[in-house]
Amino acid sequence: MTLVSAASVNELFGQAVDMPLDSVKELLCKKWVFEYAVLGGQKIGAIPGAETMNFEFKKDGTVLVTSTGLEKPLPGTWVYDAAKKLVRVKTDKQNRTTITSLKHDEMVLQIDTKDVTPSDPTPATFVYKVSP
Repeated sequence: MTLVSAASVNELFGQAVDMPLDSVKELLCKKWVFEYAVLGGQKIGAIPGAETMNFEFKKDGTVLVTSTGLEKPLPGTWVYDAAKKLVRVKTDKQNRTTITSLKHDEMVLQIDTKDVTPSDPTPATFVYKVSP
């Protein structure tokens, strides 16, 4: 299975996180729910019964990750890297999640899965929408 590359995602969604920190906080700091993944260039929605991760970002640089597979929310941190135009998310001492696009109603993130799928080290791409 081939996943969309980081360059392709930015072309697909047409945006990097290129704004002042205050704007990042304003757009990012809310609850986000999984909408779909992009795998092999195809849009794949949530599969009934499958675990999905949701995020709640706070202005103090913390994040809570919830999932149907977790008993309680997983705490983490986030940091904006203005030079690289992205937001890095760290949970459970792992720094595998990167937000590559951020809009008022959509967040695109990539999860580095090379430890899980060494034969295909392309990051997995996920799209989130603001929680209703």
